[in-house]
Amino acid sequence: MVQFVNVDIERDRWGRPMILPANGGKRAGYRRTTTFIGALDDKSGLLGWKARTAASGMALRPDLVAAMSALDPDDKSGRGAIAEEAFESAGGNHARDIGSAIHLFTERLDRGEVAGKCFTGDIATRREPGCGELVADSADHAEDLDAYVAATSHIRWLAIESFRVHDDWKIAGTADRIGVDETDGGVKVYDIKTGSIHAGAVSMQLGMYAHMVPYDIGTDVRSPLEDGIDQSTGIIIHLPAGQGVCELVEVDIAAGYGACNLAVQVWSWRSKGKNLTHKVSAPRVSTWEKSNAAAPAPSWMSCAEAAVTVAEVRKIWVEAANVSALTDELRAVCTARVKILDATTE
Repeated sequence: MVQFVNVDIERDRWGRPMILPANGGKRAGYRRTTTFIGALDDKSGLLGWKARTAASGMALRPDLVAAMSALDPDDKSGRGAIAEEAFESAGGNHARDIGSAIHLFTERLDRGEVAGKCFTGDIATRREPGCGELVADSADHAEDLDAYVAATSHIRWLAIESFRVHDDWKIAGTADRIGVDETDGGVKVYDIKTGSIHAGAVSMQLGMYAHMVPYDIGTDVRSPLEDGIDQSTGIIIHLPAGQGVCELVEVDIAAGYGACNLAVQVWSWRSKGKNLTHKVSAPRVSTWEKSNAAAPAPSWMSCAEAAVTVAEVRKIWVEAANVSALTDELRAVCTARVKILDATTE
């Protein structure tokens, strides 16, 4: 199992991880995977729920109502902080916090930091040496963790909380698990969900992870894509908090990665949209040139990922090799693309 140095990554003022480019140079901010896939999300339901929850929190906290009234209407930061506190007061982050705790329990379990009995045994067992503070913290979720252990017992983890990057699109994120199903030898991306499953978003998220290479935060070293990783199907480990059940759910990540290609265009359009207007009396050339600038030439990686025939992949391989651009990462992407194309033509 891959074990990287567990350190916090440097981030810019927008919270983006600062990644050292593969060819050297200054660190660059990479868009977070969840932010990237959010370009196609319909957030109306989420925003409505957050507004209602914050309003409920204000009703529970007269002190926050008074504080909000005292602020300048233009103080966005101050008013935003009060709204967030009201949201928290109404339990808005409760499900998220429980989910984070269960994620951490499963991570420590899978890393072998603690024995399964510390989570799932009776109270006497959980008091044994080596369990410590986990006794009280995990007691309410012992059945959840017991179900998790049973559902994943046939999987051998290759990587846990695997930080990964996609250099062509400048995206970075952490995959919950990369594992081998020992019943068939398949290598897949796994994601733990403790709440509802939003299939479209998860499909895109795991589709991205299956095309991103591991990146060691401690050393800034990239590793090749896992050999044989499935870029067609990922697995959701559905572990709804407090229900004592765990199910493995297949998700089509090839379709999700196709949607990621659409998300790239959406982000590009948003960037281009800043240069679409100009004053009638102002010089036109600068804004016109910016809004109609030629798109950058596609990379070898993006060409391989977009190839629609095996012959096209082989041509990319040969041409890249001829100019000494056939990297280990490109080899892995080409190989994976051929497997996907072969599977779709059978």
